[in-house]
Amino acid sequence: MTETANPQLISLQTFNDQRGVVEHYSSNELPLIRRVYFVSPSTVGEFRGWHGHKREAKVFRCLEGEFEVFLAQVEDWMTPLAVRTLRYRLSAADGEMLLVPGGYANAIVS
Repeated sequence: MTETANPQLISLQTFNDQRGVVEHYSSNELPLIRRVYFVSPSTVGEFRGWHGHKREAKVFRCLEGEFEVFLAQVEDWMTPLAVRTLRYRLSAADGEMLLVPGGYANAIVS
């Protein structure tokens, strides 16, 4: 099995004044981002997954409400089998972002 980094929660830096709110993450915390997707579930409780990348990292941020992210570390991509599974609850109110390194499959539930 290849060594895979662990997922990590990154706290949001928020600046708030009479003009509104600015959210900021340090560029040191984010990998080179190639694509951005915004997912809006049609039904609460909808399960979307499993999807994974061997090398590419993913970032999850809840913009409204809350959702759960399920992660499964994959040992052998030819015959995918979860080595360990993790669960994170993200909320728009928390302002946290979940950075998931390559080597994990994920699923989300609104």
